[in-house]
Amino acid sequence: MSTEVVTVKVFSPHRDLLDVKYRREGLKVPVKAGSSLKDLLTALKEMNSALESLEADFSRGQVMISQGSQRIQDLSVPIQFGQTIWVVDATQGG
Repeated sequence: MSTEVVTVKVFSPHRDLLDVKYRREGLKVPVKAGSSLKDLLTALKEMNSALESLEADFSRGQVMISQGSQRIQDLSVPIQFGQTIWVVDATQGG
């Protein structure tokens, strides 16, 4: 199975992710073709420990994920390569 690169832009003001690359440039994340958004969150966790709780926060409704202009409700959705994936974190930090 081939590997594709997806661009993920993360907006999370309290996870020590204020570095401009997370919001403007986005992270280039290599994932296998046919991967789901759950697989993508796993890859993000491996890239930065500050992203470890994204999946749990998503399940509590505190993180919004969109693919292009489509808001994602289920992490089993396959990644649509060629579209930017946005991760917007609304948790309050702690």
